[in-house]
Amino acid sequence: MNSISVHLPDDLHEQLRDVTDREGTSVNQFILVAITEKISALLDAEYLLTRAERGSAEKFNIVMQKVSNSEPEPHDRLE
Repeated sequence: MNSISVHLPDDLHEQLRDVTDREGTSVNQFILVAITEKISALLDAEYLLTRAERGSAEKFNIVMQKVSNSEPEPHDRLE
């Protein structure tokens, strides 16, 4: 496992301590989870953009033509 040193403004460090104390977790654990969530979000966005590039409006329209033109169920309606 590697370690890094991060310089934080005093007010941000104080907020970090307050949150971790309130949540009953360590600063290290909090930062580890935050970094993991951020990397996951970035990778997900990258994945979705890659998939979107493979999309085709023509194929979408072909599939949509197969959908019946009926009213949605009450629980599926936008209101």
